[in-house]
Amino acid sequence: MRCFARGTRILTTGGEVAIERLAIGDEIVTANGPKPVKWIGHQTLRRNPSVAWHPRILPVRISRFAIDDCTPHRDVLVSQDHSLFIDGVLIPARHLVNGTSIRFDEAALEQETIEYFHVELDTHEVIFAEGLAVESFIYCGGRVAWDNLAEYLQRYGAHQVMSPFAPIHSYEGGFDEVRGLFRLAASRLVDVRDPIQIAHDRLKERALLRAA
Repeated sequence: MRCFARGTRILTTGGEVAIERLAIGDEIVTANGPKPVKWIGHQTLRRNPSVAWHPRILPVRISRFAIDDCTPHRDVLVSQDHSLFIDGVLIPARHLVNGTSIRFDEAALEQETIEYFHVELDTHEVIFAEGLAVESFIYCGGRVAWDNLAEYLQRYGAHQVMSPFAPIHSYEGGFDEVRGLFRLAASRLVDVRDPIQIAHDRLKERALLRAA
């Protein structure tokens, strides 16, 4: 599930627009230039009152200035599998959680519903949410669980598998600290970390310096 929370502002050629207010044909600013919105998928998840949310449902909050002194310029809430574009690769937000500047949004635990929105373009692109470089929707096969999927199918037919904008780096689970520590210990002369570990460590160090 790669999506944004309600209220997230997406950069268009006319300025920033809340994702729920985007419409088909609106021009989104992408790393490859302006691209028209093909569809805004939405999905409302409802919690059984007697059961807690599954941990993988909670959004990730990327705090203001978590990436650099300008980015993002406001907190961004994305689903855990939504990728950020960092150092030329795409990394799911859950792998960058450091408990400070990037963290699971535990406030959602008290909510009865969690609403997510997906921005689909004709191709998989890097777009900008509150100034943060992130991916647009990518279809990799399987079921799409949008509430408005029937309308999409009526208009466009079945989804077609997309090619990713850039390499996607991901682990099966969350950030693998044990493997990371092992790799760091393997060599003190050569940096053998993978792109996820490099980005995670840099953003965690930045968060610690800002908190000091």
